[in-house]
Amino acid sequence: MNTSTFTHDARHGLRLLPPVVMGYFPLGLAFGALATDAGLPHWVAPLTAAVVYGGSIEFLMITLITGGATLVTMATTAFAVNFRHVFYPLSYPRHLIRNAGGWFYGAYSLTDEVYAIVNTPHGLTNQRQLLLFQAGAHFTWFFSTLIGVFAGQAIPESFHGLDFAMAGLFTVLAIDFFRHSRQYRPLIYAFAGCAVAWFLAPGAFLMVALVIFAAFCVADAVYQVKTGKAGR
Repeated sequence: MNTSTFTHDARHGLRLLPPVVMGYFPLGLAFGALATDAGLPHWVAPLTAAVVYGGSIEFLMITLITGGATLVTMATTAFAVNFRHVFYPLSYPRHLIRNAGGWFYGAYSLTDEVYAIVNTPHGLTNQRQLLLFQAGAHFTWFFSTLIGVFAGQAIPESFHGLDFAMAGLFTVLAIDFFRHSRQYRPLIYAFAGCAVAWFLAPGAFLMVALVIFAAFCVADAVYQVKTGKAGR
């Protein structure tokens, strides 16, 4: 492999990391500290960060494990929380993936933040750039969790704001997406899905809202193709 080509791809892939690092690092610290405070062995949080790599479900699993939840409850909860990932392949840049290994790791390391960033004007042109970006995000989560296990407990209990880091990250990513794309229809569809799910199925809010949102997006895409407006 040409060294200069790898360096070029690494630079272009990893340049997208700063927004992810700003969101992952404080949350990783919090996750590592939370797992330790819950009485779990020190190796559990880093292993979970490396293998499960599920963000919100990892936080929830700490509560389920320490609360004595059954495996069926854990599996059902994980399915419900991560159901949104079913829709991510619809707009993931699959055309950049060229081999089975790339398909596997691309799917495995596809998180909410990665998905949000690769669906903005990112300039990624090949598999190596895409997967290096995803690997960088994966390592950031693992490394910050590892630090959190040993140093996170030094954060005083009176310190507030860590729990808002991910919400703030998504807000910035959403604003950046709409600022560049000027396509506001998905925002309307999202509000419509949330409104319907809130009133009709509050117990399955996330799943119902995502299904409605996806249905609106698919219908919109079909309409755009049939009317010749696709890509505008």
